[in-house]
Amino acid sequence: MGFEDLRGYIEKVRELGELRLVDGANWDLEVGAVASMVSLMDKPPALLFDKIESYPKGFRIFCDNFGTLQRTAEVLNLRLGAEMEMVHELGCRLGEFRGLPPRQVEYGPVKENILVGNQVDLCRFPVPRWFDGDGGRYIGTCDVVITKDPDTGWVNLGTYRVQVHDSKTAGIFVTPGHHGLLMAQRYWAKGESCPVAVCCGQDPALWISATQSLPWGSSEYEYAGWIKGSPIEVIRGHHTELPIPANAEVVLEGLIPPPEVEQRMEGPFGEWEGYYSSGARMAPVIHVKSIMYRNDPILSGVNRIRPQGQLYNNLFRSALIWDQLEKCGVSDVRGVWKLDGAERMMFVISIKQRYQGHAKRAAFVALGGAAADPGTRMIIIVDDDIDPTDTKEVLWAIATRCDPERNIEIIPDCWGSNVDPVTILRGDGMTSRAVVYACRPFSRIKDYPPVVSVNPDLKRLVREKWPEAFKALAQINVKGV
Repeated sequence: MGFEDLRGYIEKVRELGELRLVDGANWDLEVGAVASMVSLMDKPPALLFDKIESYPKGFRIFCDNFGTLQRTAEVLNLRLGAEMEMVHELGCRLGEFRGLPPRQVEYGPVKENILVGNQVDLCRFPVPRWFDGDGGRYIGTCDVVITKDPDTGWVNLGTYRVQVHDSKTAGIFVTPGHHGLLMAQRYWAKGESCPVAVCCGQDPALWISATQSLPWGSSEYEYAGWIKGSPIEVIRGHHTELPIPANAEVVLEGLIPPPEVEQRMEGPFGEWEGYYSSGARMAPVIHVKSIMYRNDPILSGVNRIRPQGQLYNNLFRSALIWDQLEKCGVSDVRGVWKLDGAERMMFVISIKQRYQGHAKRAAFVALGGAAADPGTRMIIIVDDDIDPTDTKEVLWAIATRCDPERNIEIIPDCWGSNVDPVTILRGDGMTSRAVVYACRPFSRIKDYPPVVSVNPDLKRLVREKWPEAFKALAQINVKGV
């Protein structure tokens, strides 16, 4: 991998021609508006905001690590190819996973500036208020939150939203069941505050690791080292002594007191599903004791008004589900993909059916594993003639092979997410999940009407003879209508 930190990655993105510079935006709404509108593009560029109003030049914000396959391939150390080729390659690597432990070093660039005591000021940085309905400014959206289990010493990296309350206090919102909250609760049960470090700009591989649903006790640092092919260098935190990425841009260190000692109103915040689903509620706070940051610091941000999905997440979760299926003995998987436009809420699995119940087995193994997180709403099973990355083909399979009365299965009372609008409305922290069998019933598979198709050799021949006929129409902009 040709970069060591966020700055190196940004330079790589610049070399690829996929970086756009935005000068002079205001932290209040304008940064969020530009970032979210650009994210809706078909192949959105990465954005680097500088000369932000009311802040010195060089105090920057970087948005959208993974908007294209090219950028995603750079971070994941994969060969650029078709989506399913990359999922397959990543799945093969997962099958040979060997974590690389972090390397402790004495000094890193993150120590170039250290603020303590009265110097601590979260508003020293151009923290955005992303949208008009947000309850405040959010410094933690594309962040890595570091905590340590008080009993075992195991270190966890997670991604949880962090709101600025005042110069020395932040709010932290964690969905129940996530490791960061479980660790904090262990401290609180002892009557202690939970030490925490929040990285607000870091190597993209660290953020990938922090967003994965790894088993309790697994090291996200080792996972990130495996992705990069080299260990992550860490230093001891100035205040908490937690292991902190040496090349991080901005790191907040502090303590999370027990909720009965202090909470504050947090939110609302426009979440990844595209809703203000969690509203405003009382949530734990972080008393920030120190801030470390590099010269000319870069905050990482991710803000989208629709769940188009991060391509790294599509590749990773698809590969994890595929690997999970094979390890559980589900044979003849031909592809797995997150349905475009649905983030991690809907997955498509393509199989070559070999026996009665094959499709159901695949669906329930996928739903039961760690790769299907609380946000997963639906699994769609299709036959091997359907490309799961082609939404049109998937919809055609649903429309022509799914008998709603017989082929949609509902699983009630599943673990939900408290940023999911459906779970919020239920009020019990739960959700239901569905399996859509958009494949030919195995008992009648030989009797099913044959598909109308063009022979692959003929396809190749006509494309070669009349290439102009297969060029997409140019975009037509109509003004003044």
